[in-house]
Amino acid sequence: MRLATYHIGVHVQISLCYSRVVRRTFRLTTRLRQRSRRLDSVNAISAYVLTGQWLPAMQRAQDVWLKDPQSAAGAQEVGRVFKAADLSPTRGNAFVAYVTGGGEVNPLKEFLQQHAADKKVVG
Repeated sequence: MRLATYHIGVHVQISLCYSRVVRRTFRLTTRLRQRSRRLDSVNAISAYVLTGQWLPAMQRAQDVWLKDPQSAAGAQEVGRVFKAADLSPTRGNAFVAYVTGGGEVNPLKEFLQQHAADKKVVG
């Protein structure tokens, strides 16, 4: 009886360790997938910025920001598009201040209106 109890205890311990490993592996792969998705979005934003396509770049940056509003990465991407489009950090810094609660006006609406009008004129 003692041997059987010991055998069951070892089996339970091994299965608990295995389930921990499986959970930890799942968490790591999930994090890696999320990170690779974010990198894909960042690479797409960079490609749009390099080609001067400000509206699609801002839409991708907004997607990154809206997926996780608590993360600073999304707001930084939006600010990066502002800075590249304006060749000035003014609106980018105003947006980061708006997101953190220090700014009064959201410069994103003005940016979208301005570049939507530019798209209509060009297209």
